[in-house]
Amino acid sequence: MEAIRQAQALGMRTMQEAQAIANKYGKTLVSIMTAASLMSKATWAESVWNLHQAWYVHANPKTSRENMTDYRRQAKHYEEHKDEEEYPQLWAEIHVFWNENISGTKDTSSKVMVGRVMACRDSFTQAAQTWCNIEGIHVFGCVIYSGSDEAARQAQGIFAGSPVCMQLACKKQTDISKLLDYLATIMKYKALDSAASVPLPNFAVLSQVPYDRALALKPQESRCDRNRRVLPVVFMHKLYEVNLIGGQKNVPWKTLLDVLYTAQYMITDWPVHVPAVGPDFNIRRLNADELHALVVPFLKEQMGLDYNAEAPGEDEDQDGPMIVLSSSFHLKKWTSEQVASFRLADPGMFNIPLVVTMSNKPLWILSDSQAFLRALPRGLLPPRN
Repeated sequence: MEAIRQAQALGMRTMQEAQAIANKYGKTLVSIMTAASLMSKATWAESVWNLHQAWYVHANPKTSRENMTDYRRQAKHYEEHKDEEEYPQLWAEIHVFWNENISGTKDTSSKVMVGRVMACRDSFTQAAQTWCNIEGIHVFGCVIYSGSDEAARQAQGIFAGSPVCMQLACKKQTDISKLLDYLATIMKYKALDSAASVPLPNFAVLSQVPYDRALALKPQESRCDRNRRVLPVVFMHKLYEVNLIGGQKNVPWKTLLDVLYTAQYMITDWPVHVPAVGPDFNIRRLNADELHALVVPFLKEQMGLDYNAEAPGEDEDQDGPMIVLSSSFHLKKWTSEQVASFRLADPGMFNIPLVVTMSNKPLWILSDSQAFLRALPRGLLPPRN
């Protein structure tokens, strides 16, 4: 991650210096970057058909009620106006548009970027429809935008050459949008560091259940800071999952043992070497390894592939070994034997575990609950240690 941050800083300094040169000589930023071999122009062949098609999509965008078959009016317009000598003013406008917006000699606004993405999708759609006219061939694909403009990102999407392909894609529209965002994220990281190890997507992402976005990394936030921030969210999720709390918004840290006693639940698979949740539990005192052990298994369960995609390789940059667990801790009801022991006021009830490690070692037992001790009948005391 340090290498990526340094690369980003270098890119920012380079852009600032290039902008200063552009301002000094009345040039555009893109032209300066291209002259410095830091940016390349589009390689789309400058045929008169390509020029006209790019201009027409921008000047006469497809309406929401038109399908691509109706939009073939572009070809008719081209046939009627392809003679540059007969329509010099029109072709002058077309050439200006190509030079400024397609060849990269003009800085791009959000509106222009959206137009380019949409023009790209429309262009591929027309080509896909042509191939789909051949029996047995079906074509669909996607156009991905990996830049920083949010409007252009919203314009990315799929193209299809037949209604059947489009219907299939639309059934999974939400999942496909997630996949496109995932692919765009990978491309961004690869652009910053071509040697970065980024997991390639598999189709498990298409069936992934949506998760609470509060779990995701915030801009400029490290994973350690995120783990500390979301640990209460993890606990609230666990408590809500088994209906141990109602409308509470905060975890009852100090009285959590009392909550477990009242509901006759225990926390199992608590990470070894991590301070046990209880009256003295304090999130601020937990180190990076302890937070990692408590939070990361839950995040991976909830976020799936998104967890590795949001900051690939960061865990490996941490100092020292990380505690890695296959699953997060969870809440479990007392066994029938433990419930019977409690109801009969058997002396063994005092040792009913409330927090247990993965190796089945009790960290807190029923006699550690202050609410339980206050409710004991007069004369019934816990055994002395």
